[in-house]
Amino acid sequence: MKNCSTLFLAFLMTYSSQAFSTGPQSQVPVSETAPVSVNATSTTAATYLNFEDGVLSTSAADKKWQIAVKRTAFQTNSGSSGSGSVGIFDTGATDFASVTDCAATSLTSDAVLPASGAPGSVASSGNAVLNAWYDYDMTTHTVSSKKLVYLVVEGDSCYKFQILDYTSGIFSVQAEALAAPVASEPQAPAEIFETEINASSATASVYFALEAGQLIPSTVDADWLIAVKRTSFQTNSGSSGTGTVGVANTSVQDFAAVTSCEGLSFIADAVLPASGAPGSVASSGNEILNAWYDYDMSTHTVTSKKDVYAISNGTQCVKFQILNYEAGRFSVVTSEVK
Repeated sequence: MKNCSTLFLAFLMTYSSQAFSTGPQSQVPVSETAPVSVNATSTTAATYLNFEDGVLSTSAADKKWQIAVKRTAFQTNSGSSGSGSVGIFDTGATDFASVTDCAATSLTSDAVLPASGAPGSVASSGNAVLNAWYDYDMTTHTVSSKKLVYLVVEGDSCYKFQILDYTSGIFSVQAEALAAPVASEPQAPAEIFETEINASSATASVYFALEAGQLIPSTVDADWLIAVKRTSFQTNSGSSGTGTVGVANTSVQDFAAVTSCEGLSFIADAVLPASGAPGSVASSGNEILNAWYDYDMSTHTVTSKKDVYAISNGTQCVKFQILNYEAGRFSVVTSEVK
């Protein structure tokens, strides 16, 4: 890939389930100065893109491609989505011009991502880093780009890629070829585990241990990590156990965005005061993890805040998120982080 001139590309990808699977490829040279308009409005057919030799081309699933997009969801030709070796790195920058080399310290390939928790959502293959590209406004139900600059790396090819704007499945993007990448091979992402927890008993806690990022059933007399009874959590630490488990709230709800446990302050269990509800008493628990929900006084319903927590036992650390709760039954996701 010899051409490193700035890519502000212009073309309109027409909305059709066949537009990117049949017919000759269309090509746009890197040297043009307008942004690329990508039509990903179809809810059934992905739009495929290929970067090669300074040219951005529409492609198809059975041809060479690097990025695919359908509505707001991105895949790369890697991992669970394809046979390629594409990797994505989030530079953390929003100034496109400031990213001048392919300094990717780690690369993420595709994996099966858990359901979002929205009605009808299901687990699906995608790129966890690239799919964190947007902010969602719960009030207006609008999606807006964070305008992050990503590195798209495949072997000795590298592009910087930025989503400028998004409206109802139509993207405006820009990209530019860069020199050979620092990191040449994508790292396989840590596996994401979804666990169903039945904590409906009002008298007995259920215990879970940690194994390679996954929660597995355990007992109080074993090396357990967390315990839960109805809405109340304990960890194997402090006033609840002999272990060294601690919990930190990352204060974000984007599961993919949490990539490290470094710099976090972990809190052990203590005796917590009575809640004030009739019959409540002081009890041992983790004050950080027990703040996981909102309670609606009018409907008497409990809903998860969907905060991502870091839970460490001193040797392993996992990110932990409660997706759903109903009558003592939880749906949670975990994944190992460093």
